[in-house]
Amino acid sequence: MRRILAVLLLVLASVAPAAGGVVLRFDPADQALPLSGQGSLSILLDDTLDVRTIEVWVDYDATRLQSVDGVPGFLYDGAPCYVWPEFDDATPGEWFGSAVTIGYDCWVTGPGELFRWDFAAVGEGVACVVCTYVRLFDPGAELIADVSLPPTHVLVGATDAPAPPTDLPRLALHPNPFNPATRLRLAGEGPARLTAHDVAGRRLAVVWEGQLDGERALAWRARDGSGRDLPAGVYLLRLETPAGCVTRRAVLIK
Repeated sequence: MRRILAVLLLVLASVAPAAGGVVLRFDPADQALPLSGQGSLSILLDDTLDVRTIEVWVDYDATRLQSVDGVPGFLYDGAPCYVWPEFDDATPGEWFGSAVTIGYDCWVTGPGELFRWDFAAVGEGVACVVCTYVRLFDPGAELIADVSLPPTHVLVGATDAPAPPTDLPRLALHPNPFNPATRLRLAGEGPARLTAHDVAGRRLAVVWEGQLDGERALAWRARDGSGRDLPAGVYLLRLETPAGCVTRRAVLIK
C-alpha cells in the first residue's frame, strides 16, 4: 500500500507543481523583437509569498542575444530597507542575478516582479532562455522548497506581434513513471543537446549531444554526470536545438 501511494504521488507531481511548490515565470513569454532591438525579461512571482532573497542562474543564446544589465524587480524597489543587488554577466551566454533585503524585519511580499534582465537582439532566430538554477529564501533566511522557473524564447528578427515558435523540438518519454530506464524520442533539426535537471532547474547531466535530422530514439537510465544512479523522484529533461527548447517531467520510482 505504501508503494502504491508513493507512485500515485509521483504521478501527480509529474503533471502539476508539487504541493507547496512555487512556479516563477518569465514575462513576457515568447516575445518577438526586431534585429538590433532592445528587450527585457521579468521574473515574476504570482503567489502571495514573503521573500527575502532571490538567486537565479540563467543560460541564453549568445549568438542572438547580448546581455545589457540585470536589476532587482519592482517588489524590491518598494522595500523599506536597504536592498543588496548583484549581477554578473561576464561570460557570454550566462548570467547570475540576486537581490536580498538587509534588515532583521525587512522582506518583500509577492505577487510581483522579483528580478529583471535587459538585453539586446543581435542575431536572427529563436533564442532559448533557460533558468539553470533558482533559489528563494524566506524572511528567516531559510530556503523555500520546490521553486522552479520554466524556460522561454525570444524571436529575433520578427516584425509581427509576439507568437510562440512553431518549429520547437519535440521530446516524449515512455514509460513514465519508470524504473530503471525510460525510452526517449527526440525530434528536431540541427545541433541538439538533451540535459537532465532536478526540479529547481539545476543541471545534473548531459544525457545526449549531437546532430538531429528528424527523429531519434535513445534510453535514459536516470544517472548523473558521473554515472551515479539518481534517487527516486521527479526530474526535468530538457531538449535544446537552434529552434528553441522543450522540457518534460520524468518520474523515477524505486
